[in-house]
Amino acid sequence: MNTMIEYGVALNGIMKSVRYHATVSAFNGVGGAYGPAAGASPASVVASRSPDPPAALRVEALSTTSALVQWDAPTSNGGDDISSFEVQYDGNVGAAEVQAVRITVAFDGADAVNAASSPEAGSLRGALYLSYGPRTTRQIAATATGDDVKQALEAIGTGVVAVSKS
Repeated sequence: MNTMIEYGVALNGIMKSVRYHATVSAFNGVGGAYGPAAGASPASVVASRSPDPPAALRVEALSTTSALVQWDAPTSNGGDDISSFEVQYDGNVGAAEVQAVRITVAFDGADAVNAASSPEAGSLRGALYLSYGPRTTRQIAATATGDDVKQALEAIGTGVVAVSKS
């Protein structure tokens, strides 16, 4: 009789929306080396991401002072169970909401000198994330274009976005 034993390990600290693949090798001490590696099936997987927006949003007036808001489940739950929804409403539908984000890059004295003497030494590097309520963008490069920032914000369901750089 064959006995099947399952082994596993939880991978903690992985990042959402990053594609991961796994291989496993066994070790039994013979030859002091691990055996050949086996690849996972599927070959790669994307960790959970934010869910898609709710579908088929409907609003129905129940009386002069109340309304019913209903929606269908999102097309994708992002790979994890949805635990709650947030409903927002505004009575001033004629006014466009504007939120401004100002990102300032500061150099210390040495960096400012390097930037002035060598474009490569003082080049802008790094990345940032922007959050809107409970949602956070993917990583945005410090050198991102306005269109890159716009796409990252729209991808988390912020609505129509306009980005300008100065």
